[in-house]
Amino acid sequence: MGGNGWTDSVFNDSQEIRRALEIARNSETADLDPAVRELLERAADELWGRLQAQPDTYILTRDEFAVFNYFFADRFQASELARAAIGRFWDHYGRDGPYNPPASCEFNRVTFNLTVVSAGRQFDRLGILYFGDTEIFRTSTAEPTASGIRWTYLKDMSSYLALFKLPQKIIFDLGNLIDDTYTAPFNATLTASFFSAAGQPTWADAILPISAQRSSSGRPSAFSIPQQKAASKITLPQNIRRAAVTISACGQADEEFWFGNVLTSDRSVFPLAGEPLLGYSPFREVQLLIDGELAGVAWPFPIIFTGGVVPGLWRPVVGIDTFDLREREIDITPWLPILCDGASSGHTFEIRVVGIDDDGSGNGSLSKVVGNSWIVTGKIFLWLGEAGSITTGTRPIVSVPEEPMISIVSSVLQNSTGDNETLSYNVTVHRQLSISSLLDTSAGHRVASWTQTLAYENNGHLTKQGNLQAIDQLTTGSDMSASGYASTYSFPVSLTTEFAIDRTSGVFTIDAEISRGYPSWIAQAQWYVAAHDSKWKRTLHVDFVERDLLVIGCD
Repeated sequence: MGGNGWTDSVFNDSQEIRRALEIARNSETADLDPAVRELLERAADELWGRLQAQPDTYILTRDEFAVFNYFFADRFQASELARAAIGRFWDHYGRDGPYNPPASCEFNRVTFNLTVVSAGRQFDRLGILYFGDTEIFRTSTAEPTASGIRWTYLKDMSSYLALFKLPQKIIFDLGNLIDDTYTAPFNATLTASFFSAAGQPTWADAILPISAQRSSSGRPSAFSIPQQKAASKITLPQNIRRAAVTISACGQADEEFWFGNVLTSDRSVFPLAGEPLLGYSPFREVQLLIDGELAGVAWPFPIIFTGGVVPGLWRPVVGIDTFDLREREIDITPWLPILCDGASSGHTFEIRVVGIDDDGSGNGSLSKVVGNSWIVTGKIFLWLGEAGSITTGTRPIVSVPEEPMISIVSSVLQNSTGDNETLSYNVTVHRQLSISSLLDTSAGHRVASWTQTLAYENNGHLTKQGNLQAIDQLTTGSDMSASGYASTYSFPVSLTTEFAIDRTSGVFTIDAEISRGYPSWIAQAQWYVAAHDSKWKRTLHVDFVERDLLVIGCD
């Protein structure tokens, strides 16, 4: 049984418990209000008594689990009784649940507080939160320590106001593996705060998913490229006055470090290394197509998750965007004369991820596929005109070359024995696109346009049979819409890694130096982001334990 059978209980006032937890999560332990501390301590003591009284059958309520989660790393992580209780909670709670807008509460702002506790050994994991088929938050985890960690991330969710105003099915997909080697669960608590504030932007009236649409069976709705075609056929209302698409995309597995890949013709340049290098070049382009025509692109930021390169680099501070994987925006307002045609068959929105294929002679073109895999979804944000109106206009004028300007140079040097010693390469890409049309909406007659100018360069150098790699990459771009949106951005990354094995002791060593930045200016929202992280000369030593790696020190 759960807590409902206890008549004289701290948990009877669920609102008080939730308020106390909210205060505690946003306070330093030493500064926590004594009354709040005393309430949570009583709740934890009461809950522990219940578990001891029913060690094999007690099922935590959601409020009890939230309290349990708050104290887990410091108090309960070593207890088998605690782990069993957590397992029973998830066995009974399931993977999805209902969301209903708060009753008797007018709101135009929503914020999330995601607090996670974990202890043991575990990889970083990707987490995606959905409202039905629509992704609304993509995050990833920190890698825990044996003694336990806790992190909190706050996120403004107000741009999804149209979804928060309606009942939704919540699906939080955070895949994890627990076994004898990877021992750490992630105990996550997600809290939403609803409030009103003056001077807010005009949020979208409707949000539609570009996704695999599997929520009806309780499953996550992300596409996996190239295994799946990431396309949705969508019927749109006819009274749209403005529309934009956001794309969420990140590489996993063979594509996690796509910016360190080499030209496909150079994959086997170090045959003594055994496994070939990963290919399709270090360049990636995420494309949006509407009915088969290119409508815009997003050149991705090089995310490094908390297990990336050297795990010790990201303790205690994680890398840029690790807890909130940023989405890119493409204004599709110029396409409204076509999208608002009332076609019952709808229109096809497709997301593609491409790299570069080359012929080994300095010629390259965009590839049809990339490696495994990219996890992608999209959303269409719609601002509507007067009810019953129909948006019309001219067919968009599309100035989008099928291929960007691509330049590739690659060279291999050999040592005195004739073996390949070093691989050096340079990849540069430039792209410009422009799309415009004339619109007639309920708000009047106007020009709609979307332009993008992007540049990319990657200088790479590999030696020691590919075990020493240096990368110097820069991506810059400028996006502009006649709707008032404008963005300029620059993604510099410099990365040097060296892998070495002492054949006598069996010690595996990774040396790495990393520097990245993300200066970005978003004109419509009037905010500037300048993120930078530098991790220098951090060395990770690991011993081989059968086929697993055990971290034994970081300096």
